[in-house]
Amino acid sequence: MTEILTSDDMRSLERAAIASGRASGLELMERAGAAVVEAIAEAWPDIRPPAVALRHAMILCGPGNNGGDALVMAAELHQAGIAVDLCMPLEVKPADARWALDMARVAGVAMTAAPPASLESYTWLVDGMFGIGLTRPLE
Repeated sequence: MTEILTSDDMRSLERAAIASGRASGLELMERAGAAVVEAIAEAWPDIRPPAVALRHAMILCGPGNNGGDALVMAAELHQAGIAVDLCMPLEVKPADARWALDMARVAGVAMTAAPPASLESYTWLVDGMFGIGLTRPLE
């Protein structure tokens, strides 16, 4: 049986992992991004060349660490040969997420501040806007 965690459970697990030294925030971000790429590869085993050219991802990226997870994923998908458009309407704030932004830029991920009028051409639409339990009003 799969355990379902609440946002408070997830925050506690992340804090404990960081406090114990088992993982840094950046390592958790890298793991999260890589896990999504792995899940995509399992669900769509044909994402290898030449079929990969038929795949296109739109990733919506928020200003926090969830956005950092999405940035890591964008860079990994791009490096795997999948076309990636990254929509980042807000400024990235946490240091780990800024590192992930630099990584995505170095990888050559296309970035924009607004999504296109139509999302029909995308194989995947990934929500990396707000993470585990948004508690503030949407801007």
